[in-house]
Amino acid sequence: MPELKGTLELMGIADAMQFISVSGHTGMLKITNHKETKKVYFKNGKIIATASDNPNEYLGQSLIAYGKITEKGLKEAIDAQEKKKMMLGKMLVEEGIVSEKEMLAFIKVKIEESIYNAFTWEDGEYEFTEGEMIEHDMLEVALDVNPIILEAARRVDEWARIRSVIPTRDYIPVIVFDKVVESLPLSNNHAKILRAINGKKSVENIAMEFRSPEFYVFKNLFDCYQQGLLKFKKPDEIDLSIAKKGIRNKVLRLIEKGSFVEAHSLIEVLSYQYRDTKLSNDLNHLLQEKVNEIIGDGAKVPKLTKTINEIATMSFSPEEGFLISRVNGTWDINSIIKISPIKENKARIIFAELSLKGIIKFNE
Repeated sequence: MPELKGTLELMGIADAMQFISVSGHTGMLKITNHKETKKVYFKNGKIIATASDNPNEYLGQSLIAYGKITEKGLKEAIDAQEKKKMMLGKMLVEEGIVSEKEMLAFIKVKIEESIYNAFTWEDGEYEFTEGEMIEHDMLEVALDVNPIILEAARRVDEWARIRSVIPTRDYIPVIVFDKVVESLPLSNNHAKILRAINGKKSVENIAMEFRSPEFYVFKNLFDCYQQGLLKFKKPDEIDLSIAKKGIRNKVLRLIEKGSFVEAHSLIEVLSYQYRDTKLSNDLNHLLQEKVNEIIGDGAKVPKLTKTINEIATMSFSPEEGFLISRVNGTWDINSIIKISPIKENKARIIFAELSLKGIIKFNE
């Protein structure tokens, strides 16, 4: 087949997917932007699987969110999966943990939501590799391209309305209590989303806690806003007028004093907003060296140095809180990251900073 690659602006995912479908090709369509990579696998023109480096799109996270598996069960399943060379869905079906019918439904939703999300990207690149497939044994679905593209187009329109109210994941929802009382009883979805709001957590933090497709979290928050049940606070803005040299120097100071999470946030500003790939990569390399010095390859077992009562009086971000709550003196860092909805790089950074702060120590 002719080479199929390009930018999302020029041809777009829809045209690429339709070409693969109509031509009946088998292979992998790789879609990337400045912070994420997705892979869509085709067999004879049908979509059979997706993969992503975004933990929110992992099958295991959806299964936890719907109560089909515990975190402990997911860790054990992932460990077994690596030995059996079998994809998670198929293995859980063979173990009798989830029925094949249920699992196929979960896989279908996972595939669709991952593709819908890619359609919202403003820029990026794609490339199709003929014949490339997932090597592990897996449960296959066979999804038609056109219905997915049509729903993705509808989602894009709806996202535009949502983004007019919630431009970024950094926005912070705040409950309007009088209006909530007037509106009782609430729907289950709205009641659940409102319970997660405390006036400090960002939309990104709430989405992480729900372990659900991002669209549904944003959509429910948007619906609550339209009904007057909540409002949004803008995040503290980082002054992008500061010279890149100033940001570089600040990152270096933050790394030196062990404020790794804040340093990571500024590096992302350089990467995503300044689009200075070289500088952000250089600083990230330096940050990772410091992190590696503290936690190594992730095989260390963290242990809390504080009591639960002491920790309850301290202030942590939702991501820090999630990782701290999974420290049980038995699981190593890699095991905790496996069941976490937090990206591996960010989780490692948090663990390193928690160690420097004396919140955790490692069993030797």
